[in-house]
Amino acid sequence: MKYEAMADSGEGKSIQKITASLTPMMQQYLELKEKYQGTLLFYRMGDFYEMFFEDAELASRILGITLTSRDKQAENPIPMCGVPYHAAENYISKLLEAGHKVAICEQVEDPKKAKGLVKREVVRVLTPGLVTSDENLEAKNSNYLAAIFPDKKRDSFGLSYLDITTAEFKVTELISADELIDELARISPKELLVPDNISDWFKKNSGKIVNCYVNYIDDDYFDYNSCYERLTEHFKVRSLAAFGCDDMAQGVCAAGALLEYLSENHQENNSHLNSLVTYFRNDYMILDDVTLRNLEIFYSPAFQSSKGTLLEIIDRTITAMGGRLLRQWLRFPLQDVKQITARYKLVENLIKEEFLRLQIREELKHILDIERLNSRIAMRMATPRDLSALRASFRYMPSLYNLLKSLPESSLHNQLMSDFDTLEDLTELLNNALVEEPPLTITEGAVIQKGYHEELDRIRAIAWDAKSWMAQYEAKERERTGISNLKVRYNKVFGYFIEVSKANLELVPDHYVRKQTLVNAERFITDELKNYETAIFDSEEKRIELEQQLVEELREEISKHDERIKKV
Repeated sequence: MKYEAMADSGEGKSIQKITASLTPMMQQYLELKEKYQGTLLFYRMGDFYEMFFEDAELASRILGITLTSRDKQAENPIPMCGVPYHAAENYISKLLEAGHKVAICEQVEDPKKAKGLVKREVVRVLTPGLVTSDENLEAKNSNYLAAIFPDKKRDSFGLSYLDITTAEFKVTELISADELIDELARISPKELLVPDNISDWFKKNSGKIVNCYVNYIDDDYFDYNSCYERLTEHFKVRSLAAFGCDDMAQGVCAAGALLEYLSENHQENNSHLNSLVTYFRNDYMILDDVTLRNLEIFYSPAFQSSKGTLLEIIDRTITAMGGRLLRQWLRFPLQDVKQITARYKLVENLIKEEFLRLQIREELKHILDIERLNSRIAMRMATPRDLSALRASFRYMPSLYNLLKSLPESSLHNQLMSDFDTLEDLTELLNNALVEEPPLTITEGAVIQKGYHEELDRIRAIAWDAKSWMAQYEAKERERTGISNLKVRYNKVFGYFIEVSKANLELVPDHYVRKQTLVNAERFITDELKNYETAIFDSEEKRIELEQQLVEELREEISKHDERIKKV
């Protein structure tokens, strides 16, 4: 076993040494840390995520960053370290690889509007199975979070697994411990939830599982009645019969535990998990752990990687989605002759139509990871650039449809074309709403297209006309004062100001208020300039607020078409 869930390591020894003289901010930190024990707490302070006490000492060693201290002159200075928020994903990836959970604590109110200490909350907890950012995911590999639950004799097991980045959610039952271990080896989860009451047994019997973070959790997660109710509420059904798992007691417990784990770790926005697929091991060719290793399908012991494996040799997929599908086909080889024949017929037609195949591959080069982008939208994590990436992919749907339609007919081809949606209405919506190249965040510039929202256009005009207004004001003040080289300028430190050379100070009117003295000039402010500055700053705040609202509405509208996008 490469990873084990982080055990209690004496967390709090340094904390106990701290006296009651803690600042309100540190008291807030400790209260949050108490709620999220067993995690490394990323505490947002301005442009950094800070860590304190044992978290700082541990993170500094793993990440190779400088360990400093807060209140250095105090008897017991507090260890601390930090990482820039815009580069946090790289650091988080290293901590997850080292087998640790990371709790992300954000400022949940505007510091400018806060009365006293800024309110902060943990907005999500990251574990190897709950990763959502592209930086921490393998594009062509699924990122499974799995759970197991045994019957009382431990001779049969429920297994469920999901990938929150693609909305894949499956459940099955196995009739022996060997079958369970083989199935876990086949799906290769990144994180596995195991009931506390079988922790000793599992540690003795799970030596074949590698590269998997094992999380031993409270048995209450697996209570059958709670899990059944949780699943039916999530899928908005009265029973699980339609999913084919109504009589799978252990499977229901495993699947229900996954949903509870998501909720507990602030992954409540899971509307995209709208189907539960029940499967049986014998539906597919059985590939046990020994077979997978000996055939070197995914992993080569000689190269300690996927180099030289069957996957590397045959993977010529263009898109991340195609890469994941190929892995799925290799993990679960078909046994049904009709399904095998249908698949080979479509492949045969693609081979015969070489020119058409090459055209299709060219179009696919423009298709980004729609599956994961769609999931990010459903989880309300999508940035403006994610929406833009989705639009870029949608734009190629009509041409891709026309190419695929030209292929010779077959049963699988007909099914593919009947499900194909060119999504032109969504493309038009995104074209009308988004600028062509949106910034990473709304605070960095305009995201919404001009003409999309009348009030937003009006607010923007105030800020965007600043240069014109300044030029007019400068000309007016030069004429009024007789100072021909008077300048109206702006910088981020001092805001708006009037600059007058020292040779012309005697011409400065009384209502000019001195703001800054330079070597060869003086800078001033007037009521009119101050009022304009306030209007500009207010308009920028309103712009950001309104654009955030419009982007959220856009995400909400796109998420309504989740099923259509999934079919593509």
